[in-house]
Amino acid sequence: MAGDAASDGRPWPTLRLFLLLVALFGLYAGLCGPTVAGDTGEYVQWADRLTASGFDYFKIVRAHGEPLAATYALFVSLVACLRLVAGDGWAACLVALNVLSLAGVGALLSSLAVRVSGERSAGWAALSLYLLCHDVRQWAPELLSDSVFLLIAFYVFRMEAGRLLAPARGWTAVFAASAAASLFRPTGIVLFPVTAWSWLLSRTPRSQRSRALALLGLCAAGLIASGLFALLAMDPASWPFAAGAKAMREIGRSYAEGVVVWDRPETYHAPPHGPFAYWAVAADRFRWFFSPGASAFSPSHWLAQIAFFGPAYGLALFLLFRLATGRSGLDKGGRDVCNAALGAILLYAFFHAIVQVDYGWRYRIPILPHLILLAACGFAVAARAAPKLRGFSQFLGRPRAAGSAPAH
Repeated sequence: MAGDAASDGRPWPTLRLFLLLVALFGLYAGLCGPTVAGDTGEYVQWADRLTASGFDYFKIVRAHGEPLAATYALFVSLVACLRLVAGDGWAACLVALNVLSLAGVGALLSSLAVRVSGERSAGWAALSLYLLCHDVRQWAPELLSDSVFLLIAFYVFRMEAGRLLAPARGWTAVFAASAAASLFRPTGIVLFPVTAWSWLLSRTPRSQRSRALALLGLCAAGLIASGLFALLAMDPASWPFAAGAKAMREIGRSYAEGVVVWDRPETYHAPPHGPFAYWAVAADRFRWFFSPGASAFSPSHWLAQIAFFGPAYGLALFLLFRLATGRSGLDKGGRDVCNAALGAILLYAFFHAIVQVDYGWRYRIPILPHLILLAACGFAVAARAAPKLRGFSQFLGRPRAAGSAPAH
């Protein structure tokens, strides 16, 4: 892509990397074979009902008795179409879509890292971390919505990043894409506030002070919303809307049982009594949302998690420190993309702190490309600051001269 050249003018090999990732994820998925997950059967049932109804979505939602069932509409439609077209081969087709989606995310992520930082080394760092990430790779063979949704969610973020890097472009298409994505799976509902956050960054002065105030405001809003929602969870019957009433009862039940990470009793609290105990459950869910894993993980699983999250968290935190102190070396557009990524991570974390942290950290998947982007830019910044890393960065791709602006 022409806009993904580094400061040395050489284009980033997005297409070639996409094909390489297709081969790697395809090999992994082929070795595993299509994997039926706990939710797969339910998706198939809904897809068959949708087909039998003549794709009458309103009839299906009314039969379910829960308006939020519409948030699965796009994925269930995808499964229904695959079953109509491919018959018993629908599972292999979905795995192929998973592979293409994960490969697409990796290629787009590495090119965006180059575009934001102006450094080819950031692209290679992003690609390396992405390949190290077991929490992404494991979903390639699963007959679930996660891999395709990851591509949708990240592509929407890439649209946002393009407008932060080139502010003259409009935002209507981005908000429309966010709204559509919310019908692919329930966690898609977070995409709209994520886009609103990026839009807000594009509409406010690009000073360090304004960004700090915006982030503080986002955190304050998240804390207030979390606190109010936890109070609602104490009395789910007080939920004032028909939409979400069933989900609210289930959420209230999980709070009442002290659930932190779903089906991992070692993380549970004693059944809470009073608002402070409910807030403690939500706060612990926020903390566990970022945990690399659980005590029940095998040593090899822990090794894989630490191999990714160790450098990812370390480099991302280094970048955030440099951003906070005004020493990142990124231009204003690049800094805004990093702030947009940080805001997206916080919004997903706040949302799942009040709703649910899944057994396998499945709901954390959408923020992993954002984390990798921050880490990759952190590597590029560190490479410019440290002589030894600078030499390694030169090996990966010649960095720009100090003080020069990245090419967009």
